[in-house]
Formats: sequence, C-alpha cells, structure tokens
Amino acid sequence: MLVTHTHIFLDDELHITAILDFGEFLGNHPIHDVAYFNAEHPSYPLHALIEGYGDHEMFRDRFPERLLLHKLGYQMGYLAHEVREGMRSEAESRTKKLGETLRNLTKSL
Repeated sequence: MLVTHTHIFLDDELHITAILDFGEFLGNHPIHDVAYFNAEHPSYPLHALIEGYGDHEMFRDRFPERLLLHKLGYQMGYLAHEVREGMRSEAESRTKKLGETLRNLTKSL
C-alpha cells in the first residue's frame, strides 16, 4: 500500500483505498470549493475551474464579492487554527494573505 500526501492511500495498482481527514471537502456550496482553491493557489486562473461547474447562478450574482467573503472566512478559520497550535510563521503568512483579501473585498464594495 502506498500513502500519498499523508491522507490518501493507494493500493499497488494505484486505486484509492482510503481517504483520511477530508478537511475542507464538506459538500458545501460550490463557491466554497472555488474560494478554498483560490486561497491556496492564487496564481491559478479561476476561469479554468469555473468552466467545470458549467452555467451556474453563483457566477452571475456578485460573484467577485461572494468569492472574497468565502475566502476571508476560510482564511480566518485557518488563522485561528495556526494561532491555537503555535504555528507562528504560518500564522504570520496567513495574516498577510487575510489582509490582502480584506483589502480586495473593501475595494470591490
């Protein structure tokens, strides 16, 4: 059995046999997936991800602001965890990213 990325287990034929700790994969509204992905991979073009959802209402109804709000919530949750766990350098980096998201949100309103 092969273990990849500490949470995905594969058999010898590379079939997934187990996934532990689903983290952010909660079956929420699709905008949550897009916000999570954008927070973790900000340089990746969102249009490629959005195309996979097809013609979805969420992309027509103030999407930029809603994306930033979801992204802000995601970042605050991780910052709280990093502070609680004493992860100083991660918390400092997250704080900068959170500030950038908040500035972008303020500009968009």
